[in-house]
Amino acid sequence: MVSGATGAFSAQMTEVQQVYAGLLSLLLWVTIVWLLRAIMTGAKPKLRDGLYSAGSPLVATAIIGGIMIIQALPAALGVLIYSAASATSLLGEGAIAMLIFIGSLLLVVLSIYLLISSFFATIIVTLPGMYPWRALRAAGDLVIGRRLRLLYRVSWMILVVCLFWMLAMLPAVLLGTWMQKVSWLAWVPLVPVALVFATASGMVFSCTYVYLLYRKVVEDDAAPA
Repeated sequence: MVSGATGAFSAQMTEVQQVYAGLLSLLLWVTIVWLLRAIMTGAKPKLRDGLYSAGSPLVATAIIGGIMIIQALPAALGVLIYSAASATSLLGEGAIAMLIFIGSLLLVVLSIYLLISSFFATIIVTLPGMYPWRALRAAGDLVIGRRLRLLYRVSWMILVVCLFWMLAMLPAVLLGTWMQKVSWLAWVPLVPVALVFATASGMVFSCTYVYLLYRKVVEDDAAPA
């Protein structure tokens, strides 16, 4: 863990800071969606227009986010079960190991199955007059027959974000560690700045990618695969 003036990964955030970070992420998400929707209609909105106008579906988006956390619980349970089994001798038994692996995998697949449509629900819920449950139903109807293809696309997006995050942070951590040894450079907060940049860039890319994928599915006249 890097510490000191460059302090990249310092102490964990407090509960209040986590709430603020969550609200800021939600605001960033709905703002980007609002701006993208305006740009796609041919308008030329300003950033302040998005900040002033995009906040209305914030509560509905937060509800969708809470539902997505619940949908991710089976995957978390599957990982927990497999990790607990790995720490014991259960995986030494061939049949038991296979059953634990299959059960954990099914729990992860269940979460992925549910989350695919919820990604689109975070876009749909930003439409004027849209409610969370209606958005979830509409998203579920939209992805029927397309879940596997959409899973490939979302997986690619996650891979790109992770690679970008690693490429942005690894040099910053190495350079920040070296700067710690140079007295007149030790005060420069290189790693925290790189962390904010990588996180914000990943958020913007992810939101843009999901929105454009949503528009492509909506406009796709081909029969679902």
